[in-house]
Amino acid sequence: MIKNKLHPIKTVHKRLTACLLSVVFFLYGCVIFGTAIEIHPVTETPENKQPIISSTQTISPPTITPTIELPSITPSFTPTLPPTPVPTSTITPIQSLPGVRFPETPVRVPWQNPYPEGQLRILLLGVDLNDSILHADSITVLSVNTRQSTASLLSIPSTLYVNIPDVGMERLNNAISFGGAGKVMDTLEYNLGFRANKYLLVDARNFAEILDSIGNIKVQVASQLISRCSLPQAVDGWCDAEPGVNQMDSQTALWYVRDTAGGEPDRMRRTQEVLVAVFNRLMEIRANERIGELYNAYLPHVETDLSMDDLFSLAPSSTAIYAGQRINRFALSTKEAVPFTMPGGEQVLLLDQNSAWNLIQTAIFQP
Repeated sequence: MIKNKLHPIKTVHKRLTACLLSVVFFLYGCVIFGTAIEIHPVTETPENKQPIISSTQTISPPTITPTIELPSITPSFTPTLPPTPVPTSTITPIQSLPGVRFPETPVRVPWQNPYPEGQLRILLLGVDLNDSILHADSITVLSVNTRQSTASLLSIPSTLYVNIPDVGMERLNNAISFGGAGKVMDTLEYNLGFRANKYLLVDARNFAEILDSIGNIKVQVASQLISRCSLPQAVDGWCDAEPGVNQMDSQTALWYVRDTAGGEPDRMRRTQEVLVAVFNRLMEIRANERIGELYNAYLPHVETDLSMDDLFSLAPSSTAIYAGQRINRFALSTKEAVPFTMPGGEQVLLLDQNSAWNLIQTAIFQP
């Protein structure tokens, strides 16, 4: 469980229903080891199931028995709002990157516009607890405008070379090791000029178990991915996700978002595709009618400072967002950050603040 590994971040007991849930909730109301909860099964017609297709052979993925079972809806359920935690951490910092050091105190990006009214900005962090050092593999900001009933996803490269407050110049994905999610929030605010006001962190294994509990997701794949994999449907060690709707189980979804083919831009795009698919699946199982139930079910398997009250406040927007697919997608790319090779050979991205600010104005500050 994340709370065992991330003890320094004391919001573990407040952890939300999953990055997805959060995505969902946030969207609906909006980068696990086994607590049981029971979900009412959702009947799906055969024509809606479109398994991952191999370029040479179609093999249906095996049936997965979820380790998280969602309980039956109880009409008398009354949610209890827990106190809102503050993200903190005492994780031992990793060593600084070797080589060229950039100015330790760069000019901070100025605040130019107020945030839109009714906006909630949720920092979604995907981590791998199998790594010896904690770092964020996926960094995405979900913004939900409850006044406009719209949402946006902003993906930020984990290799962005930034000034981490009170630390110095490092890759963005290292910020979490110096102070948890709160330090990532501080770093984004210092370098990009906006601050997320909530966060949700989940590791790969817990993410997979949450997906198992809600069933297969339908991912709208924009560009074909053919890559090595060890999945049951692999043909000669290769898996293939073709353009169009692909039905994915948890392990296929993990392969899809974690594969490095196409570099970080493609990986960020695939992550957004899966996040949208998770939101859609949550809406299909009427998660917006089961906030209290799902919150309590998934909280032990994620780390978050989202409260149940936050999710209830997002609920009215979820139907409109889902019906109109009002989810805009943005990503910092090579237009906003220049590739650079460190003296030690490490690849990083150097921020072009003017270009980045133009993108952030659209993704974060426009109503």
